[in-house]
Amino acid sequence: MKKTQIILIIFILTFGIGCKGQVNGSGIEFYVQNIPHPILTNKNPEKCYCCIELSKNNLYTEPLINDLDIEEFNWEKQRIKLTENGMKKFVELDFSTNGVYGIPTAIVLNGKPIYSVMIFPIGSSVACDRAYVHLSNDSSEFYIHYGAGIGKNEMRYGGDPRFNLELKKYVNKKFKNN
Repeated sequence: MKKTQIILIIFILTFGIGCKGQVNGSGIEFYVQNIPHPILTNKNPEKCYCCIELSKNNLYTEPLINDLDIEEFNWEKQRIKLTENGMKKFVELDFSTNGVYGIPTAIVLNGKPIYSVMIFPIGSSVACDRAYVHLSNDSSEFYIHYGAGIGKNEMRYGGDPRFNLELKKYVNKKFKNN
């Protein structure tokens, strides 16, 4: 019996130490949201053009990207530089259903949805009154923006969700920001 226990302990230790990768619900993850498109189905765009009610139930099972796909996260500039694997995932995003209107995603920290982000394809001129990303030909990095326009053409709704304090603490520790 002791021999079996020792073998089991060795197996668990070896497997645990040898495991690499990210478990869903740990660190920063971007999830595509399984919801009606917020821009295309909005019945009151004057109030909020692309507001999305966050819910864990609306997130697809697997994250689009996670910590392992992020090489650098500059908190002040809200610039994310992706690894080669992360770039590949963004390049492979399918915008065919919604075209220039983008894909609704959510930033999740340690399993908790923090805020929604619309991801617009290369060449899209659509913007958002909340957080959004415009992909460029250089898919190695992107900036998370908030609102669009200036003055009377300004489109912003609610407070800027990008500077969440939990997220800031995690990003500054994980990505060694000052």
